[in-house]
Amino acid sequence: MNKELWLLRHGKAWADADNDFARGLERQGQEENRLIGEWMLKEGLMPDRVISSPANRAISTAVMVCDVLGIGQDSIVQDGRLYFQGIGILKQVVSENLRSFEQLMLVGHNPDFEDLLADLLGANGHHLSLSMPTSALARIDLQRLDFGLDAGCGDLIGLTYFSWHPKDANGIYL
Repeated sequence: MNKELWLLRHGKAWADADNDFARGLERQGQEENRLIGEWMLKEGLMPDRVISSPANRAISTAVMVCDVLGIGQDSIVQDGRLYFQGIGILKQVVSENLRSFEQLMLVGHNPDFEDLLADLLGANGHHLSLSMPTSALARIDLQRLDFGLDAGCGDLIGLTYFSWHPKDANGIYL
């Protein structure tokens, strides 16, 4: 089996400039997290390892999605290096964990996730307009990982997200 990296951006959060780290999820973010978790369950996507930024909105997202998947909260690893440290640090976290796990899911933030996605896809990523809205899941096949996490070592498997609005309780699937 190929190594896969899954990047899950946190759900839509409250705008609170006073304390970015403590920002909680809006109702929309909670619903979008539920929808992405249900989609993952339906598709049979089960990460071997979940690592989350310790920021409130990210760990809340990880907990909600893992609850849907039947993964216990005690299995979620919090790593402060996922909180706005740049793609070099993110690559270090990925390298440390892909040795032991086939499907690694990181839960964190933009712009770092969008930057990492573009980097891992190499020239193809830079020519595509790939944005990661809240609660988006990017899945990257790292079959060319033999030489490290260099630019262009991955192929995009898919980018999935849902948009939920209070007037549409079932969500809008994009």
